[in-house]
Amino acid sequence: LAASLYSGTNFYYTWRATENGLEATAVEHNDLLLCLDELHQAPPEVVDQSIYTLANGLSKMRSNKTITQDDIKNWRLLYLSTGEMGLE
Repeated sequence: LAASLYSGTNFYYTWRATENGLEATAVEHNDLLLCLDELHQAPPEVVDQSIYTLANGLSKMRSNKTITQDDIKNWRLLYLSTGEMGLE
């Protein structure tokens, strides 16, 4: 229901993603709602790191091909785990 308020499946993703993928998705959804489902499909350690990454609102520091630092991305969003399982 919450995702449908923001144009349906465009705002509906699963926890089964890499941390880099979730960072990019968070940047795209800055100041919006991000619904994540299917918690049981993702390894617990990936979910644990992803929760902290999403809550911190900052991407990991990375270098680019010329060995200089890429821009650190940031976001502010509300994310919701919509699965049948709790995060604990």
